[in-house]
Amino acid sequence: MSGVEPASLAALTEKVALAPTTVTDGDLGVVLDAGFTEDQLFELVVCAAVGQAARQYEAGLDALAAAQRTGR
Repeated sequence: MSGVEPASLAALTEKVALAPTTVTDGDLGVVLDAGFTEDQLFELVVCAAVGQAARQYEAGLDALAAAQRTGR
């Protein structure tokens, strides 16, 4: 695992969160080739996806609350 660069993990999690339809086998392979297990990769991808979903949900709630305050 020591061979993986934090940038590789950051790139994958950002891609999962912001452009999930563009994630390729190659993106996942970089992390697997660095020594991470499929279980670790699964947890990383799930955390990135759930984290982004939670941020979007919170943003939606904030927008709804703002609209209600302004009467829109």
